[in-house]
Amino acid sequence: MFLSLERMVFIMFNAKAIFYPNRCEISVFDHAVFSHQRKQKRNSYVQSTPFGDMVPIYDFDTELYQNYREEVMRCSISRTKKNIRRIALSYPEWRYFVTFTFDKRKVKSRYDYDSLVEVLGSYLKHLKAQCPTIKYLIVPELHKDGAFHFHGLFSVGLPVKYAGYFKKSGGHVFHVADYGFGFTTATYIKDVDRTVSYILKYITKDLMAVSPSRRRYWYPYKQFPAIDELEFTLLPADVSQFFKSFSDYSTCMHYNLTVDNLDLSHYHIIIDSDRYSDIHDYLIYTLEMLGVET
Repeated sequence: MFLSLERMVFIMFNAKAIFYPNRCEISVFDHAVFSHQRKQKRNSYVQSTPFGDMVPIYDFDTELYQNYREEVMRCSISRTKKNIRRIALSYPEWRYFVTFTFDKRKVKSRYDYDSLVEVLGSYLKHLKAQCPTIKYLIVPELHKDGAFHFHGLFSVGLPVKYAGYFKKSGGHVFHVADYGFGFTTATYIKDVDRTVSYILKYITKDLMAVSPSRRRYWYPYKQFPAIDELEFTLLPADVSQFFKSFSDYSTCMHYNLTVDNLDLSHYHIIIDSDRYSDIHDYLIYTLEMLGVET
């Protein structure tokens, strides 16, 4: 018997709604995949021996420990991406997509993650002093040669100056005016969703491996609104009626995917606030009509 967490109480759900400022996203699976947990104690993965003792995997079986480490890595990547996406979508008015690079003559090393994070932090501290209300969300990218640079979403307030040329697609290119550690580019964001999907590609297994137990995204959390979410369970008989209730107001996508060797059917609903203004109340009403507890 294998246990990943001891003394845990899990309450499982197969549906979750997340309420962003300009829309609601609802995920529905045909199996329970979400869990609300009350943690009493968290331990390393353990395995029971034939004698009934609980022994840490890394003391019991090297192959099991490697499997455990791979699962930890997968969960860490997934959790990091979900957090970044949630933060990004909580502010729909991003203005600039920015790339920060580092001049080897102005930093300790372009390959030293910790020293570059310190440099970036000093710039962000300066930026917030100049514009206390600025919003940003920054992630690192690990280059093929092992060097790092950073990409970010920024609100109005970032000091930029025209670079004198255009992107191939025709958009203006700017430089960050007061960044003194290397080269920068800033371009207008036209599609927030596409830009968010783009930066999520930088959160890779290789990046996680070279930055263990370190921050991998930066944002001024006090500048962002809290995001509400609602977890619930839909019975198979209720799924069709649930979708019909939102058919006039939403975009629905269907995916088939495999998670932990389990084949899942996933429906993803996006309801824009300009198509239905009071999404939260309407969702609660719909669930009550179906007799679903929330």
